[in-house]
Amino acid sequence: MTTPAPTARIIPSDQRGHCAICATDIQRYGVGGNPLCPSCLAKVEAGRKKSLPHGT
Repeated sequence: MTTPAPTARIIPSDQRGHCAICATDIQRYGVGGNPLCPSCLAKVEAGRKKSLPHGT
């Protein structure tokens, strides 16, 4: 069982969800919501940058 992030405790329940990778309780469904927590999102974006061909 994962421990909710401290900010997850102040997020309204209708805007809360779980990260699609690590299942951390995060703000997911609000304005600007994202299915990934900040640390997993950073890892995905870093992987995208590595996989892009040079010059793009």
